[in-house]
Amino acid sequence: MYNPPIKEGVYAVIVNRVPELINLKFGGIENVNLSEVQRETGLTYVTVSKWYKGQVDRADFPTLVRWCIYFDCDVGDLLLCARRMPG
Repeated sequence: MYNPPIKEGVYAVIVNRVPELINLKFGGIENVNLSEVQRETGLTYVTVSKWYKGQVDRADFPTLVRWCIYFDCDVGDLLLCARRMPG
């Protein structure tokens, strides 16, 4: 994935933590049930699956709100901005 520099030599990428949070909620990857997540969040199965597989490149507010309610967290717990500085 290409991420253009924010300014000369400084790059950033948004890290989706939803897969990690789902795995924690279910007690491990082997126990994950995306159909259950879909029912409890009210999101479509396709949306849940894309977030879980890390295939999301944009997010809308209603989806973020549903994730925040599901995990009882803030947006900053779902998404992180990882920066790489020169040097």
